[in-house]
This record gives sequence, structure tokens and C-alpha cells, in this order.
Amino acid sequence: MLATQALLNLGITEKNRESAAAALTYLAEGTEELDRHEAEHEPSTMSRRLRRGILLCTAGAHVVQGRFTSAAEELDETAVLAAEAGGQFHGVLVTEVRGQLHLRAQRYPEALVCLREALEQFEAEAHRESVASTLSSIGQALSANGDEPAARAAWARALPMFEAQGDPRARELAERLGPTC
Repeated sequence: MLATQALLNLGITEKNRESAAAALTYLAEGTEELDRHEAEHEPSTMSRRLRRGILLCTAGAHVVQGRFTSAAEELDETAVLAAEAGGQFHGVLVTEVRGQLHLRAQRYPEALVCLREALEQFEAEAHRESVASTLSSIGQALSANGDEPAARAAWARALPMFEAQGDPRARELAERLGPTC
């Protein structure tokens, strides 16, 4: 299952780089590897977690590609698997990716509902990387919806978190926000 985890990690990296085709290639290989493992062994907690991760990342890659129907179906399947597992983290990730889907589909009110719900849960769990990323997405949705002051406030909250993480998105946000004086 180490190979499956490595392929999932590569898929996540490529999706985050907006290289959806490359991500989907790694994720398909990860799925094949996981299927082979589960054909020989009883599914374990780890294999189920990997399957949820692969489905979630596949949905994210389909969002990047604009394949919203496919992404929604994968998100629904991931939500069912997450509920069966009883863990909340994959559930909140489903909500966040659903927000990304609405954002890319230019359904800003729906995006804001999902992203704010995810933000609340990420903040409660002190998951700083996800808080920063979600705040940045909320800023995008607010800006696209015409609320520039609220967008700037969201980006201003995200900026120091990105800076602390050494995330390259910090530079983009700093440029977007301009001088602070």
C-alpha cells in the first residue's frame, strides 16, 4: 500500500499544480494498485482511507478540468464512504471540494455556503493549511460576487498563514492586496 500512498501523493501534488491530466494518471494507477491489493487482502482501515483520498482527489482534478458532473458524483461517493468510516475529516474535505466545484462553475452563493462550512470545521480542528486555502477561495468567491472589501478581508486573514507555511500563494495574495499603507 506504500505504492498506492505514493501515487495518491503524486496525484494531490499534480492537482494542486492544476495539472489535472497528470493527477488523474497517478490516481488511476493508485486505484489499480489498491484494487490489486484488496483482491489479495481484506480491505483495511488504511485501504479504505486511501480509496476515499483517491476519490476525493479525482473529484478535485475533475473540478480543475471543468468536469463538474463527474466531480459531483465522486464527491457523493466519497461522502458515503466517509460517513461509513465515521471520520469527519474526509467529510469536511468533501464540503471544501464541493465549494471549489461551485466556485469554478461560477455558482458563487453555493460556493460560499460550502466554503464557509468547511472553514468553520477547519478552524475548529486548527488545520491551518486548510484554513488558509479555504479563506483564499472564499476571497475569490466574494470578489467574483462583487464584494471586494469582504474578499480582501478573507485574503488578509489567509496571507500570514500562507507566509508562515512558506506557501507560494502568499506572494500572489500579497500582490493582490497591494501595499498595506
